[in-house]
Amino acid sequence: MVLTTAAACGSRRPAGMEDRLSSLPDDLLHNIMSFLTSRQAVQTCVLSRRWVGLWRSAPCLNIDQREFNPTAEAEHLTLRKTPETVRFLNFVDNLLMFHRAESLDTFRFQLSNRHGCGVAHQCLRRCIECCPEVLEFCYSY
Repeated sequence: MVLTTAAACGSRRPAGMEDRLSSLPDDLLHNIMSFLTSRQAVQTCVLSRRWVGLWRSAPCLNIDQREFNPTAEAEHLTLRKTPETVRFLNFVDNLLMFHRAESLDTFRFQLSNRHGCGVAHQCLRRCIECCPEVLEFCYSY
């Protein structure tokens, strides 16, 4: 089978290949996103044009530090911020800066001890500033 340039670029869909998922209402798509971590929700922007900014209005944020190199050596033992910690904190800052939901129903934050108490305090403060209805903060050792 030979694909034309237009089909290969995704500008045309073959007959019968409609995007049913993108035609769902925002509320239902946000409900689906609530089962994803925030990093995965942001990555949905590559699915289609319809999904580009959808994560920004999601009423549930689920930030999980374990997605940012969970096997790295403990930062509090090295007394410096590791590149993974800096990347993680940059993600959190950017996520909260670009997130524009009218209200935040749930804010889940999972953080391990490897980032140290200072990072946990900073993240907890950011969670509270968002004024969510439900705040779940899990700090594990």
